[in-house]
Amino acid sequence: MTQIVGIVYRQGILIASESQYTSPDRQKTFDAEKIGVLRLNNGDVILAECGSVSMSNRAAGYIKEATNNTEITSEDCIAKIIEDVVNKIRGEILKGYPERTYTVMELDEIYEKYNFGLMFGYYFKPPRSEESPHSKAIPCLYMFEKIQELGFQATRWLLTAFLIFVS
Repeated sequence: MTQIVGIVYRQGILIASESQYTSPDRQKTFDAEKIGVLRLNNGDVILAECGSVSMSNRAAGYIKEATNNTEITSEDCIAKIIEDVVNKIRGEILKGYPERTYTVMELDEIYEKYNFGLMFGYYFKPPRSEESPHSKAIPCLYMFEKIQELGFQATRWLLTAFLIFVS
């Protein structure tokens, strides 16, 4: 199981992951790239994936499409885009099941088969104003722990990492 960790500190945001990947036939490799950079018009977003490789890769692809030609306009703007992507994936998963109303427990059981997590970090620089002429960039770090819920959790494996420095 992939472990990812994010830390906000004085010089930047650190997101790290171990690099093991287990294929469906149970073969293990140790050079998986589970962290990537999304280049936006006014900043970068670091995106780390864990859990189901096919689902997290699908989510990463949708996120890249959704953030194409996008700017970081608030502390939670990227989080909202990713939440929309997760909801899109939930809908796609449910299309494979009979159309009916499911209980929360049934949905948890369905989504558990496709479970993945995403951690992402970026800086939001508020526009300058008379009230704050020297506004500083705000570090933003989020974790979607499960497909069915938003959670925050620190983990302990640190083998591969990307670092965003405050400019």
